[in-house]
Amino acid sequence: MPEVDGFGKDKPYVTEAHFNLIMEACDKARLPDDQHYRAGTFWKALLATAWVTGMRKSALLSLRWEDTDLKAGVALSRCTDNKRKKDQRHRIKAATGFLAELYTVRYPDEPRVFPWNYAVRTLDRELHRIQTAAGIHLPCREDHKHTPTCHVYGFHSFRYAHATYNFGRVPDRDLQEQMGHASFATTQRCIKYAEEHQVKEYDVFLPKALKPKSKLSAD
Repeated sequence: MPEVDGFGKDKPYVTEAHFNLIMEACDKARLPDDQHYRAGTFWKALLATAWVTGMRKSALLSLRWEDTDLKAGVALSRCTDNKRKKDQRHRIKAATGFLAELYTVRYPDEPRVFPWNYAVRTLDRELHRIQTAAGIHLPCREDHKHTPTCHVYGFHSFRYAHATYNFGRVPDRDLQEQMGHASFATTQRCIKYAEEHQVKEYDVFLPKALKPKSKLSAD
């Protein structure tokens, strides 16, 4: 796999290409195995929500159906489940297709959107399993004894991805709200990271000889 900018002492963010590979490999997951739906269905919805909201792992696992409006594309993270210590709205519209599939086949009396009835560390192990199946092997330039976890993304990498890809696309304060930062200073650190790692297009002027030919002219 290609190397990812931001490694070494930086925290890596999930690239678009790697995210697509991870989503394709979700069906390799084994847990959860105590729900009506397949494990892969759970993981696609979880990772889609993580990508579009930048929510912390704890907030994702605490999300409840009564606080999730699929029609409006909004989810509410309660004050007891986030670091801001106040109720917070997240925009989830881009993930509602995956969430709707969970909702349709969930246990009727299950209040949690992402029920995980195992030790939390097993969630990270399952994410590791999915990435291994996807062929993800990240470089680690730290001077220490490497372990398999050095070469895969953690859940926080999805938060960094949200900041990196959405910086400049949405107002900074909206980014703070979506990611659930109690302090704007934390958002500013994410913005600084995004500025350093976000790939910007350079709209160079092209003379006619360098411009791609249209299909009509090619024919």
